[in-house]
Amino acid sequence: MLQPPSLSLAVEEEYQWIDPETREMKGFLLQRITSEGMVWREYDPRRQQFRDELVGSVVRMRNLSDLESLLQERRYIVRQRAMRRGFQVVAAGTHPFTSWQDPVEALAERFRGTVGTLDSMVARLLFFGLSVQVGVEDRNLAVDIMDVARYMMPHVLAVSASSPFWRGEKTGLQSFRATLLENVPRAGVPDRFRTWSAYRRYLESMKRTRSIAHITDTWWDVQVHPELPVVEFRICDANPRLQDVLALVALLQALVAWLWDLRRRNLTFRIYHGDLIRENRWRAARYGLDTKLIDFGKQEELPARSLLRELLHLIMGYAEQLDSWSYLERVYSILELGNSATRQMRVYEDTGNLRDVVDLLIKETAG
Repeated sequence: MLQPPSLSLAVEEEYQWIDPETREMKGFLLQRITSEGMVWREYDPRRQQFRDELVGSVVRMRNLSDLESLLQERRYIVRQRAMRRGFQVVAAGTHPFTSWQDPVEALAERFRGTVGTLDSMVARLLFFGLSVQVGVEDRNLAVDIMDVARYMMPHVLAVSASSPFWRGEKTGLQSFRATLLENVPRAGVPDRFRTWSAYRRYLESMKRTRSIAHITDTWWDVQVHPELPVVEFRICDANPRLQDVLALVALLQALVAWLWDLRRRNLTFRIYHGDLIRENRWRAARYGLDTKLIDFGKQEELPARSLLRELLHLIMGYAEQLDSWSYLERVYSILELGNSATRQMRVYEDTGNLRDVVDLLIKETAG
């Protein structure tokens, strides 16, 4: 009999170090969940190198209120560390105007295992994300959830978009990070794998052919972690407001609970071709919540907000069972008031100054 998933939660955030005078990004801190524990990978702008620190074991929890307390504490520690170095902190998909020529090229180290000729290109990709891990211990179930959940990732991207600027320019997109990530191998929408053995064979083949250095060297929008019993969601831009982060976590946890229940009842959601999902991914990256996404079952365009409300209705009962509805319902506020990208654009339209946008992000990240 198929065992129910634990639905335990763990979160990685990525933070930018901001010069309080110029508002430029001067460094960053990346949180990484490994088999050894939680690693904080900090880029030292003075030495222009990374420093890894194992900060403790990975704390996994099912309850959103416990996770909220953990993330509040973690953000406080990050701000204190930044202050000691003379910086402020921002969580957002991109920095509004720092360019890749600035001394942060070591960011390429985050994508270890890429082919050597890509290193100079990858070094330009100054983007930051939010990764959410949901406990799914049965490996075949995890792959099944990954295959199905691909369809919903553009909807999640529309909510999380927070990267409308790049190197001092309006990009015309709400998540420019999503398009930048397409320049990285093994990122974006994954193929359908169907079984754990097929998924594992793919990773082992890539490692055996020296395409990757380690079997964890994938950055798909949703994927099964090869070493940890989790489904990992990497679609989201980093978000400044902690309550928005928790809303996204609640959405993803309830989504997994719903897909598990469908599988338990020998039902499933229809699987769609990756190119169809990529069309919706592009629309979500371009226009965020203001886009129309394609409902491929109905073969028609519908407002993203309408499709998200439909998804929320489907998973509402599971959030109530998980005692996370108070967090999930914040998504309705985001649908009404806009995501981070929308707020950033409003400030820029009002002042015409990207430093004011950075100030907004600093304030929201600090809570």
